[in-house]
Amino acid sequence: MWLICLVAASVAPGLLIGAHYQLYFTLLPLLCLMLCSAMYHTAIRRASFPFLSFVGFAVFYGSFVITIASANPGRELIRLIVPQRLEDIAGSSGMFTLPGLHLLWIAAIAVLLASGARLRSAVQASFEYWFMIMISLALASSEWLTASSEGKTILINIILLYAFLQQAVRPQALIKLVHKAAKKKLPL
Repeated sequence: MWLICLVAASVAPGLLIGAHYQLYFTLLPLLCLMLCSAMYHTAIRRASFPFLSFVGFAVFYGSFVITIASANPGRELIRLIVPQRLEDIAGSSGMFTLPGLHLLWIAAIAVLLASGARLRSAVQASFEYWFMIMISLALASSEWLTASSEGKTILINIILLYAFLQQAVRPQALIKLVHKAAKKKLPL
């Protein structure tokens, strides 16, 4: 997951906004991934009680909705929620758009439920996903890691990608895929 995030952070600014590669396109995501892993594997995964997950999901998603609604008047909010064109799903802020955030969330939950998980796991995954999204917004607004707009865009998109991959990629499926690939010998 780290490799995917680092490649995306190194290549995406040049592809999406035509930026020339800077060292912080890799250093900032590396720092961000260390923070994400520390938060995810220490604090977030410990909140595995169903009721706590449900309350946490409601609080973090509710906070997200309130934050977005308070920053945008009615018509602007509707325009942000409902994409007019396909290009509106991913904008100048990468996938960190209202439709992009929700599409990734739905995709992660769909993958989870398709793998046979119960609804309780979907609530836990939703809590973890929206917790990470709110952390990314807090870090971007605090300017603790970066003050540049490019840096903030990289930061929120790396955390978004990490949160999505944590929910969508099942370790058991990866292990099966690796074992299946190892059984097929490639001709030299």
